[in-house]
Amino acid sequence: MKKIVISNKSVSKIVYFVVLLFFVIPIGVTFSKFLILSFAEKTEHNLLLKSEYLLMTIQSLLGIFAINIPYLLTKKYKIKIPITFIILYDIFLFCAIYLGEIRKFYVRVNMWDNVLHAFSSLMLGLFGFMLVYVLNKSMSAEGLTAKLSPVFIAFFAFSFSVAVGCIWEIYEFSFDYFFDLNMQKYRLDDGTPLIGRKAVFDTMKDIIIDVLGALTATVIGYLSILRKKGFVSDYLSGKEST
Repeated sequence: MKKIVISNKSVSKIVYFVVLLFFVIPIGVTFSKFLILSFAEKTEHNLLLKSEYLLMTIQSLLGIFAINIPYLLTKKYKIKIPITFIILYDIFLFCAIYLGEIRKFYVRVNMWDNVLHAFSSLMLGLFGFMLVYVLNKSMSAEGLTAKLSPVFIAFFAFSFSVAVGCIWEIYEFSFDYFFDLNMQKYRLDDGTPLIGRKAVFDTMKDIIIDVLGALTATVIGYLSILRKKGFVSDYLSGKEST
């Protein structure tokens, strides 16, 4: 009997299309409910529901855009990204957007938001090391050479991860402000606004977790470069398969 072997690329395509469907399908439902509530009686309960459905719609659209970023980078800009990394990225988007926002795991599952923030900052930190490889490769193609120390590479990866985390918090703040959402959890589920330290607790917690996740990725990458073995070292030397 012939053994069936499924390649990483095939798995990546399957995960991509499955996750993409989970972003596309809910848009019609959530946006329809948002429109219905826009013409319904403007009670406090309806306004909260309207805000939730708008958030689900926006997040689904964001998911459709975000899931295509790795393919844009690999196809258009020729950036080499390991297949395993892309699969983990797609699964993360599914957990963050579909399960987190649409299925309300952020409310139903304790620590769901914390785990995803830690995972995302870890992935971004490792992606920071990949960017160094891409920059060095593009410089070499132009006849320029730059020998970067492991400390600088690690610092760049850490700074990149933390910067993206901060930009995400700015995104949440902006959409909360303009669309009356509650992404930064500055009010309770019943609409009661939080005051003082409690109002900024969720945002600061996310930033602290982002920093810790970025620091973890930095340490892993730094040790990998020093020991000249492991995922980061293999990738920077061009040995990591895609």
